[in-house]
Amino acid sequence: MKKLLYLFFLLSTFTASAQSKKECQELQKAEKQVEANIKIYRETWDKIFNQRDIDQVNDKNFATDVILLNQKEGIRAQGIEGFKKAFNAYLIGFSDIKFTFIDLWGHGDKLVKHWNFLGKHNKTGNMMNLSGVTLVKMKDGKIIEEQDFDDSLWYNQQLGYYIEKEPKITKGMIKVAIYYPNSEGKTFNMEYYESKHMTLAKSLLGNSLKAIAIDKGLANGSPNTPVPYLAIGYLYFDSIASFQKAMNAEVSAKLNADIPNYTNSQPIVQISEVLQ
Repeated sequence: MKKLLYLFFLLSTFTASAQSKKECQELQKAEKQVEANIKIYRETWDKIFNQRDIDQVNDKNFATDVILLNQKEGIRAQGIEGFKKAFNAYLIGFSDIKFTFIDLWGHGDKLVKHWNFLGKHNKTGNMMNLSGVTLVKMKDGKIIEEQDFDDSLWYNQQLGYYIEKEPKITKGMIKVAIYYPNSEGKTFNMEYYESKHMTLAKSLLGNSLKAIAIDKGLANGSPNTPVPYLAIGYLYFDSIASFQKAMNAEVSAKLNADIPNYTNSQPIVQISEVLQ
């Protein structure tokens, strides 16, 4: 009886060990497949955007029945040619593209990509700074499905298509007023300032910028005297801290570098708290 129990124990131990080894091997195989998928995926999209090589959308990297879904599960593009056409629009529409993988991880045949897209819109000249997340499905080492999630409203706002005409300004907000003094020989291109410079400011300052406003100087309080300011721009933030974080040295340098494009007046900046 004891021998039978001992043999049963040995058999159970051997079976458990074999099962454990098999599971370990399967796990290692799965991890290697995820690593391979990530490598293929990262290299493919780096070439498409950063090397502007739309021909990477091919049957080597993508399944022939690849699908691109929108945020509401609708089919945005289907098949290699449809997929290529959808993303070639970005290469045609934007220059100076920089595509960054913020993070990329996966499990099984699924990947999750956290990304950032930077570029200059060729039609408007506006800078685009957009981040989002993409859900990816792989099959046999190829991309078979993608679904992008991003802020489409913010995308269009950066292009100047949606502009808040009556921004909501509340007590306690921080107002940054930029005055452009008038004097002999001073000029100001209001069209550029409104359509280009303020759009640039919105794209650089991001969601920290809550509202903008622009004043155009018309007259002085006294008759027959020149207007004291050609224009005044207003930027609104929730707090001093959010303003200081958004208006870092790099952003400030880019905004200052754009000033000669619309005026030769040296701006004066005042930071105030909104009381009413």
